[in-house]
Amino acid sequence: MKAFLWIFAGMLLGAAGGIGGTAWWHSCPKEPRHEVRYHSEQPPLDESPEDLLYPPGTTLESIYPDEALRAAIQSPESVRIHRRDGDERLKVEKWAFSSEGIEPDDGTRERLLYALASLSAYEPTGKACIFNPGVLVRLRREGRDYDLLFCFECHDLRASTPGHGGGMIGGMSDQGARAYLKCFSAVFPQDETLRKEREGLR
Repeated sequence: MKAFLWIFAGMLLGAAGGIGGTAWWHSCPKEPRHEVRYHSEQPPLDESPEDLLYPPGTTLESIYPDEALRAAIQSPESVRIHRRDGDERLKVEKWAFSSEGIEPDDGTRERLLYALASLSAYEPTGKACIFNPGVLVRLRREGRDYDLLFCFECHDLRASTPGHGGGMIGGMSDQGARAYLKCFSAVFPQDETLRKEREGLR
């Protein structure tokens, strides 16, 4: 009987020790793991959304200082949309696109040009990643081509104009990206990459 009591007492002490040890473990501060740390005083942009806004007074002329490109956006003679697939014989700077561009229907063309001319479709560049455009929009006006390259990985937009080379325009706002992806998906309805990119914004 005494042996049984000693065994029972030992079991109780063991359980109490286990509970106490667990409580101590959870009360101790631990080094966070798998946590993104910012070593500078600048907070991440998600905590400073105002950093992704253009300053007051910004106009379309500020974003597109090239007057000829601005005119092509506002009233192009033709609009063709190219993807980075197919024969890739159309080179714009260092990127190759299919030479078989598609002209959007009137409704899609109108929506696309409306978005391009809307200040709310843009925001300052906020992500540091490699620009990798998947869509080229070629505007033609007065016998010259004006190219806009869209990267939906970093949501940046680049222009390539005759005689001026290329230059980053800035970022696409979420609303702008949604508008552009809606237009591009209408032109390429079977494109799985565009579909996934569009779903990722919903």
